[in-house]
Amino acid sequence: MLFAGAARRSITPYGTVDLSGYAARTQPCTGVLDDLYVRALVLRQEEQTAIVCSLDILGLEQQHVRELRAELARDGFRPETTLFCCTHTHGAPAVQRLRGCGTPSAEYVEMVLRETLHCVREAAGGPLECEILAGSGSCDLNVNRRRRDGSGIALAANPEGPRDPVVTVLQVRKRGGGEIIGTIFNYACHAVTLGGDNRLVTGDWPGEVCRRLEAESKGVALFLQGCCGDLNPRVRGGIPELKRAAALVGQSVLDAVDGAERLEEPRISAWLAPVPLPLMPNPPDDEIIARLLQIRSKPPEARDFADTRDLDWGADVLANPQQARQSEMVIEVGELSLGQAAIAWLPGEAFCEIGLALRRLHPGKCLLVAGYTNGNIGYIPTGKAFQEGGYEVTDAWRYYGYQMVGPESERLILDAFAAHATSPI
Repeated sequence: MLFAGAARRSITPYGTVDLSGYAARTQPCTGVLDDLYVRALVLRQEEQTAIVCSLDILGLEQQHVRELRAELARDGFRPETTLFCCTHTHGAPAVQRLRGCGTPSAEYVEMVLRETLHCVREAAGGPLECEILAGSGSCDLNVNRRRRDGSGIALAANPEGPRDPVVTVLQVRKRGGGEIIGTIFNYACHAVTLGGDNRLVTGDWPGEVCRRLEAESKGVALFLQGCCGDLNPRVRGGIPELKRAAALVGQSVLDAVDGAERLEEPRISAWLAPVPLPLMPNPPDDEIIARLLQIRSKPPEARDFADTRDLDWGADVLANPQQARQSEMVIEVGELSLGQAAIAWLPGEAFCEIGLALRRLHPGKCLLVAGYTNGNIGYIPTGKAFQEGGYEVTDAWRYYGYQMVGPESERLILDAFAAHATSPI
């Protein structure tokens, strides 16, 4: 028998905090457009347990994940069956450190971690015997955002580029077709309908979809952001556009639920694997020093957000040579399986082609692909994208860390999933 419980708790900030996601936004929030939540679904089956948790924030640090896992280990939860997925909204308070993208408030971060633990434990405390339905559909909100122009790859809509239209849904119901306990939905599209000029706290379009589903008695609604590193919404602007984007995805979710089929005797199983990713070398110190001198020669009012970012990044590299000149970074990837449905997860902004490739590794299976899960290391482009260049390859890593992952990363991650495709542990 399979049992499930679900819960949600507010992580809306009190007072003034810095928002995260846009380097051009240099001022703190001015208010709240909509509340933010952490939502959790806990599954139990004999001695097996699993947590799927969705947070309305940009991302978590690896240290945050370690702290959450250590605390929940006291309750018997294991790392391979514990998923902390972030919706990647660009309208939430800073939690993970991104240079030039808002300073995390220690009080707010502590509140998010505390409420996450409370939410999981609340969900675990009221299990109901359940059944799971799985379904999928399509949505036309996302568009590739890497367009070739005369100078290379621009950060602009590219309707001819690759995209992932699939919306996948798991609905957990009280056994016998009764009460809906929770609805998990997965789609790949950056949560950026509101731009860098927005200073209101918001879950962006994923938060609005969750509110609509919960208002329609679909249980606790959990969004798992997909591999959207190179995908933006076609609809962008203000609050009306946010509502339009949410309506598109929300209807696709409802259509997928209408066509969903019951999983026959789903069994909880999972695996987690470390994957060493090569890191590209940093420039020599003299080049970094020259860049810092060039920035400092400008009047402060003449410096742009890239200058501000590089000042911090360059100073960090020079001050921490051991950390800033590594040969590899070890990440974790994994999969939570429920028989004919599964959630494959990885901790970063993977390009959509990686998500599409993961789905091809699971023929005949209803697969949800969750990026931004159990941490967020930054962009994970395809090998082809490294040849093309562009923001995600050449610039963005200086917001996140010290070095960019290498072009072999796509292959190494897919190899890890392929090795476990038929042998869960």
